[in-house]
Amino acid sequence: MRLALAIVLAIAWPLQPLLAQDPGRVALVKAGFLVKFPEFVQWPEAASHGPVRLCILGPSDLLAPLRAVALYVRYRGEPPSVREIDRAQDAAECQLVFIPGDRAAELGRLLKVLAGHPVLTVGDTPGFAERGVHINLYTENERVRFEINRAALEASSLTASFRLLEMARAPTR
Repeated sequence: MRLALAIVLAIAWPLQPLLAQDPGRVALVKAGFLVKFPEFVQWPEAASHGPVRLCILGPSDLLAPLRAVALYVRYRGEPPSVREIDRAQDAAECQLVFIPGDRAAELGRLLKVLAGHPVLTVGDTPGFAERGVHINLYTENERVRFEINRAALEASSLTASFRLLEMARAPTR
């Protein structure tokens, strides 16, 4: 697990200084984080079988980079499936759901639908972690970083590894 974290950091960190200059690189770094997060989160036994399903709620510029990066990842010996979902109800079928900022108006409804389901929610919009999203990506000093809402993780029966928690900040209030 430590090796996998080192690999994602080795890939993402050299790209960091170029982030402000190229939105495509930002999307690629974010996609790298999205495919690595499941390796550092433990799902309840009942939800940890079959291929890992990575979903994006609605159209997003992150879909193509996520599909490209996911080609190089295996969970439990299988590649993840990556798909776009249109409705909040479909999110319960995923292990990870990325919520783009333009879907912020639907966030409350989505989190209500997912209440009690072991689905890791990830966003990249200020305030999402405070509103209940598990992991929120943000850019600081031209680096992509993340914050983790531990209470939301526990409420979803998900457990993040110590290493992941150590790298994250708590949501600002």
